[in-house]
Amino acid sequence: MARIFEPVDQQIRELPLWAENLVAARMVRRAALAHFGEAANPLREKVMAALDTMEECSRTGQLTGAQKAELEAAYRLRDTAQRNEEPLLGAIYYAADSTLAADAAQDFPIDGTVAMSALRAIDSLQTDRRFSALQMRVLLASDVDLLRFSCQMDAAHRYSGLGADVVNNLPPIHPLTCDHR
Repeated sequence: MARIFEPVDQQIRELPLWAENLVAARMVRRAALAHFGEAANPLREKVMAALDTMEECSRTGQLTGAQKAELEAAYRLRDTAQRNEEPLLGAIYYAADSTLAADAAQDFPIDGTVAMSALRAIDSLQTDRRFSALQMRVLLASDVDLLRFSCQMDAAHRYSGLGADVVNNLPPIHPLTCDHR
């Protein structure tokens, strides 16, 4: 099966590290919104809290101890997944890993790990047959283009947080369209 991100793989790798992470978090949030809907659900709350943390870290360019604990809890969600939750919770696992790697890259030369985990998070979603691969490609390419442009305009460098100016240029996130066949 072809990976859905192949057309923009290199473009993602050229973004600042926190933008690479944000691309994954935004795509996973779209899938989570589609998966859970608006119904209250303890798992939904944990997933959304982890995604909020990922997006906040991308904006600030740093990870606090409490945020690290939140992401480590998100790692463990994958171990509790029921069959219909496996793609989403696998994506959360890799998106959390991307966030942790972006933070660690401030001290160690592991830049490639951020992109690889971000790409694996997005790739995990393609096994969920309810989501259109074309829709995911279009949204992914759009996020990458908008982030690249905003990062250039704001002079965000490879290791900096994105800041409010970059993040606020992105459109709101809506759920992926589901095919409930």
